Amino acid sequence: MVGEAIFKDDRVLIPFKKTEVYSVERVVAWDSNELSLDGYSPEIGFIRVDLRYLQSLKIVYEKKKATAQSIGKRELFEKYAKRERNREKDFVNKLVKQVTTLLPNAVHVVEDLEKEDMVAIEEPVRR
Repeated sequence: MVGEAIFKDDRVLIPFKKTEVYSVERVVAWDSNELSLDGYSPEIGFIRVDLRYLQSLKIVYEKKKATAQSIGKRELFEKYAKRERNREKDFVNKLVKQVTTLLPNAVHVVEDLEKEDMVAIEEPVRR
């Protein structure tokens, strides 16, 4: 790769030194939720990845970090924060490896939600 990826409204441009042609065998659409990653491919059907491990990891380390913070142990807090990040990265890396192994030559499409459009601030009704 020559440079950084350029994100446009309707496309992503990735500059390369040489041109290679890849065959796309399937397209998988993904929807991420708090406790699962749900995919769909016309050839395969529905795919569900359980993310409860990440949620439980977050809960456990939030408690540990809160305890360390309450007793004033900054080093212990930083140790737990680093350990939490490393375990999250490890889980995500293993997940990506499994998905790319199970679905080679697939294009993965992930939803892009605009959170501003999802939340409406309502004015209080005055009487």
